[in-house]
Amino acid sequence: MTHEIIVSGTLPKGETTQNLTYFIVEHDTKAIVSQVFLPNASNRIDNVHMLLKVARVCTSYEIGTFEANDEFKPVQFLSVRGDLNPSPAGGPGERPT
Repeated sequence: MTHEIIVSGTLPKGETTQNLTYFIVEHDTKAIVSQVFLPNASNRIDNVHMLLKVARVCTSYEIGTFEANDEFKPVQFLSVRGDLNPSPAGGPGERPT
């Protein structure tokens, strides 16, 4: 069974100099449930709205990066919203009836 989460926000304005890996973690345990790759900034497309499927449902998620010392650092310009209604393991967009 999979669960849906939505990552949304606005990327910082500026020239893209690199792509970063943002990790989606459970708020309490910091266990990684997913990851996304996004530019560090953009002058063209700055809105982010992504629907992702995860195998583990949580009551609260955070999105951010891990520092060199393995400390999780949340980002302020992206957020994660969880859908606590599970989706069947079938194709994209399928909903339970």
